[in-house]
Amino acid sequence: MSEQKVVFNKLFKKEELASQKVELALLDNLKSYTNGLKKYTDEGSGLQKLGEKQKSELTMTISAIRKWSDLGNSMADDMASDLVAFERQAKELGIDAKSSKDYVEAEKAFKTYAAFAQGMTRVADNLRG
Repeated sequence: MSEQKVVFNKLFKKEELASQKVELALLDNLKSYTNGLKKYTDEGSGLQKLGEKQKSELTMTISAIRKWSDLGNSMADDMASDLVAFERQAKELGIDAKSSKDYVEAEKAFKTYAAFAQGMTRVADNLRG
């Protein structure tokens, strides 16, 4: 029987050691999670702050684009009134408004102001999502 006890003791000790190794490995895993928590939360908080900053900047940019669009529309409205007035006066004088180089250039500028302002509105709408 003493042989059986020796074998049993050796087996039992091996089981106990194996069990302790498993427990140590699990504890190491748990420690690694705990040790990584600060890095995880710090980086996550940094990403959150970056997102909030970018969202704020995007909101301000969209607002600025809309104001720029409004300015372009206002300029186009003012130009349209002046172009119509010039056409009326030229007609009263019996001349073709398009014979004036300044009128032709202003008409092109009017179209560019109007188109650009509309484009800026579309950009702002697209950025907004």
